[in-house]
Amino acid sequence: MKKILLVITFLATLSAPAQSIADKKFTVAANYSFTNDIKPFLQPISITASYRVLESNGIDLSAGLRAFYVRSDAKPNYSDKFALNPNFIASKSLLDDKMAVYGSVGYYYDTFNFETTPLFNIDPMIKRKLRTHGATASLGGRYFVLSNLFFDANATFIFANSKSENNDKLDANNTLLQLGIGVAF
Repeated sequence: MKKILLVITFLATLSAPAQSIADKKFTVAANYSFTNDIKPFLQPISITASYRVLESNGIDLSAGLRAFYVRSDAKPNYSDKFALNPNFIASKSLLDDKMAVYGSVGYYYDTFNFETTPLFNIDPMIKRKLRTHGATASLGGRYFVLSNLFFDANATFIFANSKSENNDKLDANNTLLQLGIGVAF
């Protein structure tokens, strides 16, 4: 998946002239993260949708929602995670509206299940549901290669804690370096 996305990115930037993004209000992007600090989970994929609600002095303000899917590398002990990240985005167009840089802040929430494996059928199985709450901050850029097609690169920082029903707390801070593709209309 990583190699295919990188090849498509490279070929599209060589073959297509950039187009203006000034008239685009709605964007949808899919990203793959090349990093993940939380073990035993694999690199997440995310889908982001945002809508520009205000433009002032060359700065666009948007409201967005990002959904993450994170696959577990330790099944059946850990379930897969699905996370939501509502956020606010400020962006600035550069290079004659062919590129935009942006920053965002938001709220992060995910939930997953954990259960132990009994040792020699002596220990009881422990099942726990963990919920993660926190904040996010992102910095990134979009480059338009066609009138509605762009490439997106961002760094997302998650500042969060996971908490079980027993009030056990786990550090859930994470840094995601993501590359993706999106459309604007």
